[in-house]
Amino acid sequence: MRLSFRFLLPLALALAGLAYAVIPLVDTLTLKWFVRDLEIRSQLVAGMMEGPLADLLAPESKAKLSAYFQRIIKDERLFAIGFCDPNNHLTYKTPTFPDAIPCEGATAVNAGQTALVQLKQGAVHVSAAAIEADGRPLGRLMLLHDMSWIERRSSDTKWYLFYLFAI
Repeated sequence: MRLSFRFLLPLALALAGLAYAVIPLVDTLTLKWFVRDLEIRSQLVAGMMEGPLADLLAPESKAKLSAYFQRIIKDERLFAIGFCDPNNHLTYKTPTFPDAIPCEGATAVNAGQTALVQLKQGAVHVSAAAIEADGRPLGRLMLLHDMSWIERRSSDTKWYLFYLFAI
């Protein structure tokens, strides 16, 4: 019995240490996977919106454009949408679009870029896509995805990994 305790106790401590060391690595890896998925999703949404958005921007029908944005953010993970004109002014936005996301300046997200931004409500993934019509730039579409579900899944993954090593 003593021999098994001399073997099992160090083994259990080594496995617990391994689990503790691996959890940050797994957390970073899963965050990268989720962010990459959000970037692909943002490109898809922006691509699907480009045609109708160009048509709605032409006559500058603000009510129709606002209704269009509202229908799109009914998606549970899409937090807010904004549109920056070619002069970097936020011309259209959903009510949930935060003032902390500017169209110009050092913290602005340029077309083709993404960023993770920490707001009061939590972390959001910001993606910007250039919108053109007939080769003429109309502006930049800003898509904000809620990251709270990623934080919850990451927390669950940490516990699953810990329990896996514990068992």
